[in-house]
Amino acid sequence: MLNQSFARMDADIIKSIPLPRTPQEDEIIWHYDRKGLYSVKSGYQLALKIKSFTGWQNIWKLNLPGKIKIFVWKAAKNLLPTAENLWRRKILQEPICTICKAGREDMFHALMECKLARKIWRCTDLEAAVQTVRREDMLSTIHSLMRKGAKSEIDYVASIWWATWHARNKLLFEGKKPDPMETVARAKAILDAYQSMQFKEQESPRSIKEKKTQRWNPPPSTKLKINADATVHAESQMAGLRAVIRNS
Repeated sequence: MLNQSFARMDADIIKSIPLPRTPQEDEIIWHYDRKGLYSVKSGYQLALKIKSFTGWQNIWKLNLPGKIKIFVWKAAKNLLPTAENLWRRKILQEPICTICKAGREDMFHALMECKLARKIWRCTDLEAAVQTVRREDMLSTIHSLMRKGAKSEIDYVASIWWATWHARNKLLFEGKKPDPMETVARAKAILDAYQSMQFKEQESPRSIKEKKTQRWNPPPSTKLKINADATVHAESQMAGLRAVIRNS
């Protein structure tokens, strides 16, 4: 019965295909062009569309809090209020970076080139990889970084971008000079806290039950055992650490 239904569907599809009045041989047609002809221009435009589509997918697949993924999406779309964007909207008189005065402030400059951004990158172990990325739009920068290193590193890079933008706004609008080490620690804390939470949510009910049934075993009489636990509050940037030392 099912095979007969498929056969009827195939027959209907064949009938719907327009046929020429006179017999003609089949030919290859490039359906990305109105005339059906391939050109370098049409191939390049198709490659850009595929690259762009893949880039947006990569952003939403990042293992990061929603607010950071939305920030990266806005940065890639060039929707954030950089000096260049404000200048184009006639809000500022010039597009020069107000922090370093060293050039036009677009998204790449604000997050990668500005002296504030460079100080922050120096406090990470990704400075060498970041320095090899040539000046591009942010979507192309994401592609470049993914090609140069592990995809898991892009989560860390994106969190640094978010923290850098936050530090930049604190300096511009509140006059608070940011501490690069503190900025990196903030980004790392949010990333670790979120991914740790994701890992716990993915644990199977069986593994959770096994953890609950685990019993504490005393150490040998000649040794001490230290049990420790820690937690980080992502919003307040506060951390807590507790330890218990016991003998046999």
